[in-house]
Amino acid sequence: MKLPTHLIEKEISDEIVNVSDLQPQTRYVRCKVVQEFDRLFISDVIFERCEFLFNDLERAEIQNVHFRYCDLSNLNFFDSYLGSIHFEDCKLMASSFAKCFMRNVQFSNVFARYVGMMGSKVEDIHFMKCDVSESSFQELNFKRLSFHECTINKANFSGTPMKGLDLRTCEFDAILFTGKEVEGLKIRMDQAVHFARQMGMLVD
Repeated sequence: MKLPTHLIEKEISDEIVNVSDLQPQTRYVRCKVVQEFDRLFISDVIFERCEFLFNDLERAEIQNVHFRYCDLSNLNFFDSYLGSIHFEDCKLMASSFAKCFMRNVQFSNVFARYVGMMGSKVEDIHFMKCDVSESSFQELNFKRLSFHECTINKANFSGTPMKGLDLRTCEFDAILFTGKEVEGLKIRMDQAVHFARQMGMLVD
């Protein structure tokens, strides 16, 4: 997996910056980010402890960007392209990535409950030590998707074939599915009990 790489040339701190004025190879620290135009392109920057004063990133193109300690909750990334992105120690609660194309994206220690990723196409997407409880991964078209040491309680995988997905390091009491999506899913023996109960079996 290719993660964002940056040759940082300058740092801008504690300023109000417009998305259209973002400069490549720049680290933005504790900045307030605002938006004036509907079409968004963000590339080759680092955001650290920044605040985003808007919630619509619909149809954006975001490439080679590293978000660290940012609160991105409730942001709408609908129908956007995200390539070589790293979300690290961020909040993404209730953000929407529906109908997105995502490639080479890593979520590290991210609080991402209630995230919506319905109907997206994703390649090389990795969640590490994240909480994605009650998030929606419905109708997901994926290649190389992984969850490592994540909390995924009541995450919804309806309509997403889970063959080859490995959840053995994750914790959950239930995962939502409608039928054969779980065929080929890798789980622990104790996790199998949850699936059996969901399917109406009596387990002693």
